Amino acid sequence: MDAGNGVVVEADPPQVTVEGGSGTFVFTPDGESFVAGAGLVALDRAAPGTLDGCRQAQAQGRVTAVARAQLAAGSRMCVSGADGATTLVTLRQVSAAHAVLDLTVWPGRQL
Repeated sequence: MDAGNGVVVEADPPQVTVEGGSGTFVFTPDGESFVAGAGLVALDRAAPGTLDGCRQAQAQGRVTAVARAQLAAGSRMCVSGADGATTLVTLRQVSAAHAVLDLTVWPGRQL
């Protein structure tokens, strides 16, 4: 995902938004942070990368942005969707211009 792009996880399949700064989860145009309007949380390395792991981390508090400087390859974040979807985002590579990530989406309507 290039800086300035976003992902709409409520769509089936998830859709990338290009250079609009919109979506459930957005990599800011300046490449400095990841943003989610409904909230996100960076997972501790020891936390399980599961729906329950995300729910536990989110119950402890969500933020609307996580700085790229706090993340490295292998970092994980849990993102909340407006429809109740939960997404586990695993960063494979990250720079100020580009992020390679894996998404695991648990749709809100199926939970």
